[in-house]
Amino acid sequence: MRVNGDPLAERYVQRVDPGHDVYDPEFNWQRDYLLGGGSVARNYHPTRDTWGPLVVPAGRYFVLGDNRDNSADSRYWGFVGAAAIKGRPLVVYFSYDREAHDALPWLTDIRWHRLGSIIR
Repeated sequence: MRVNGDPLAERYVQRVDPGHDVYDPEFNWQRDYLLGGGSVARNYHPTRDTWGPLVVPAGRYFVLGDNRDNSADSRYWGFVGAAAIKGRPLVVYFSYDREAHDALPWLTDIRWHRLGSIIR
């Protein structure tokens, strides 16, 4: 920002691109798990798309939600212990081609052959 041609020093002003992969404090579990804490870990700020690789410990699961990037899942809250899993997936209730970008033609991108498929 400039005032009368001179740069204005405002540390709290920043450009935020809502489409950019941003840091979310809920990812901090990854920082501790991957780096073990300490000063190096404090400088590591994982985002939804930039973290890992990670090894899932025995007896734990890394679960992904059914809404891809809009799911709050293990990327946010970490591993799930086997004792916390109460069921298993049963059926595919909706599926579409994620590359579809048009508003109306998305109906043609539904994967009709997958709807209602039993998961074995």
